[in-house]
Amino acid sequence: MLSTASGGNTLLKRLATLSSIRTEYAQAERITKLLDLQLGESALEHAPIVPLANGEMCIAQQHLLYKHTRASVEKVVLDIEYHKNYPIFVGAVQNGEHESIYIQIGIVGYDNYQKRTAVRKTKLVYGRKWRVEPSLPTSEIIQTVFLALKVAREHEVRELLTLKVMPAEISPKHSPQQSSVPADAVICKVSTPFNNHHDLPLLARLQKTFTERELSRSVSKSCSVEQIKAALSKLRYDGASFTLENIERRFNSDWLLDIKITVAQDTRLEELRVHNIDGHESVDKSCSITLILASLSVNQLYYAVMDALLLLSEQQVANNFSYRGFCRFNKNNDLAAIAELSISLRQSTNAHQQDAFVREFSAANYQIDKGRVPSLFKGALTDKIHKNLQQIPELEGVLPKIS
Repeated sequence: MLSTASGGNTLLKRLATLSSIRTEYAQAERITKLLDLQLGESALEHAPIVPLANGEMCIAQQHLLYKHTRASVEKVVLDIEYHKNYPIFVGAVQNGEHESIYIQIGIVGYDNYQKRTAVRKTKLVYGRKWRVEPSLPTSEIIQTVFLALKVAREHEVRELLTLKVMPAEISPKHSPQQSSVPADAVICKVSTPFNNHHDLPLLARLQKTFTERELSRSVSKSCSVEQIKAALSKLRYDGASFTLENIERRFNSDWLLDIKITVAQDTRLEELRVHNIDGHESVDKSCSITLILASLSVNQLYYAVMDALLLLSEQQVANNFSYRGFCRFNKNNDLAAIAELSISLRQSTNAHQQDAFVREFSAANYQIDKGRVPSLFKGALTDKIHKNLQQIPELEGVLPKIS
């Protein structure tokens, strides 16, 4: 049985220990707040603290450990803003004791394959699921959302470019010239040749059909300016039409085309309507794209138009996607300043060469790489992967193994 004195000393020691724990916790809380560590983030024990130009401090993300959950990913997504028509969902599937986290983009809009009428109902559809590993850095989660939005929007953009096809172009055996039907009475069909719903295995089976036909038809050969104008008149993009404004031959034999896009009353895409000039937004009824073609052919023209529209879409996402109010991918950001910050953060690793930190840093990187190694299973695909990897001399990294 303890004496009163020894019991008092034990109590004092416990109180001192509790006070020490509280002090450490308070310090850790202050450091977390000061360094802006988020839910799911923790720093390596001996990680260097880097002073920033504005007087604040941080720990470089390569010196952080991540253990994200659905809740922490949701907290990241709450700080992301883009567009009300593209809600960002965070979900998880429970696999035993672990949860498989994913990000998914919703798209609010019209059915792109329904006829454009005065009254159309909006609907909500969903894109693919993007897996988020618990060890994924917070910055990469933000960039995953950015990529998911670009891909979701690209899917829509590809469906909105339509091509009017004449019966003769569908089947050469049934041309208007050989038909008793007057040319002006021929009903054209409308297609979305760039959409993502084409049957790829079927296209692969018929690939000779497309290459042989493309090479034999005039669509692949050099054509006149009038033929280019006619080809553009067959295109519509979210109801908008295309007009050739200028064309010139460059010194390297490429062709430069300036094309005007005139919006329709029901055109919804913001990049066709809203333009930013010197920081001021203006709403217009048209915009322009400039194409460079290696040869003046209808086929190259159509592909170049699609590429230009995809670029407009990507720029729209980059200009409007923000995290905590910062549009990271906007081209108005000073690239040299970002480069300087990146260098200073990378140098913090080189300057901090304590043995304990170096060991901890190396071990953490190895565990991250090891956790990302895919499981291989016996079969033709594994054999193919091994064969390809064996052809690469002195290959480093954590190589996959058969489970």
